[in-house]
Amino acid sequence: MALIKNPALVDFTGTIGKTVYKKRGSVSYMSALPRDYPMPQDPNSVYNRNQILLISKIAGLINAVDLFKMIWKQEYPNSYSSFHEISMANYHSYNYLDLRGNIILTPKTGFPVPSPIFEIKKGKVTISAAPLSLDSGIDPSIEKYIASATIFLMNSNSKTYPGPCFDARKGDRIPLNFECPLKVTTRLGGISVLASLPLTYVKLWSVIFTLDENNKPVHYSEILTWPHEIRSFVDDDSPDLYMKKLYFPLRNKPESHWSAEPPFIYPESSKAQ
Repeated sequence: MALIKNPALVDFTGTIGKTVYKKRGSVSYMSALPRDYPMPQDPNSVYNRNQILLISKIAGLINAVDLFKMIWKQEYPNSYSSFHEISMANYHSYNYLDLRGNIILTPKTGFPVPSPIFEIKKGKVTISAAPLSLDSGIDPSIEKYIASATIFLMNSNSKTYPGPCFDARKGDRIPLNFECPLKVTTRLGGISVLASLPLTYVKLWSVIFTLDENNKPVHYSEILTWPHEIRSFVDDDSPDLYMKKLYFPLRNKPESHWSAEPPFIYPESSKAQ
């Protein structure tokens, strides 16, 4: 790009032939018309494009959950953005070539949750486990509630979700209780396809949070995954095929069910068989 020293001679912006004229404030510039370059198709370039696309989408999904975003901000208070830190953590951890891997949801490994059990039934995901331990560093004088946040990966051949789909949800908030078994529920009413096709789930990643009276996270658990065994992602599909169908919801923030809302009624027609 060249600077025009006498802008009075070129008092316009636009394109003439193969030359582009631009004006920024009182300064005028000229440059050659950008040319189209073929997209590199070598394996390294294809990998980088797919990897950046997937990780940026997943980082945006994680960052849209306020519980995740707040703990990343707490861990990296001087960082440019929590989205950047989440992207950096997952770029070398989660690979588009195998979506069964493990997504990094938290900056560090949190307190253990002994033998968690996942149940997907009637439009809800329920995580059950033994009572939380007093040795987890949880302070009941500060931490008053428990909630979960979950990233979902499922595969569908429906018209609404024509392929692999990622989504996120916050679970219901419950009072902190060290004496009762842990039982945290996430409602799926807003994800119609996920609620009606539970057998198409491929993997879930969940984190349990303790919250103060203002619903801000204080401590968090290790990442809980379901299922534990490795299963195929999409039978007979290559990464190139499912990357073209990859779907992320167009929503700024996952729904919260912490307010007083009517309970979700699971449609009779979509109950699991």
